[in-house]
Amino acid sequence: MFLALEVETIIIIVVLVIAFLLLVTFSLIFLISKKKANKSKVDDLFIANLLEALGNRTNISDVKVIQGRLNITVNDLELCNLEVIKSLATNGVFVTGSTIKVLMREDSNLIKEQLLK
Repeated sequence: MFLALEVETIIIIVVLVIAFLLLVTFSLIFLISKKKANKSKVDDLFIANLLEALGNRTNISDVKVIQGRLNITVNDLELCNLEVIKSLATNGVFVTGSTIKVLMREDSNLIKEQLLK
């Protein structure tokens, strides 16, 4: 079958296939880089507001990230301002015992790193 096609036709097909593969590759690279760029940054003001709402760094005994949710164990829950924490979260705040479970807009792992500094 390939013998029946002219050399010029084969070259055109190969060039089109290569062009298509390059287009797909660059599109994927663009989408991946755009997705990474859309992640919110965890700035110092955000961390300061969160720390203040949690009753300061000394009130935090443990921070974990479980399934994207930030689990913060505090020493004294009464020192925490849950309304401020709710304003920083996306889907509310859940309290079980001395653990505050929060789904944040920002990357929970970055917040955890900042809280444990």
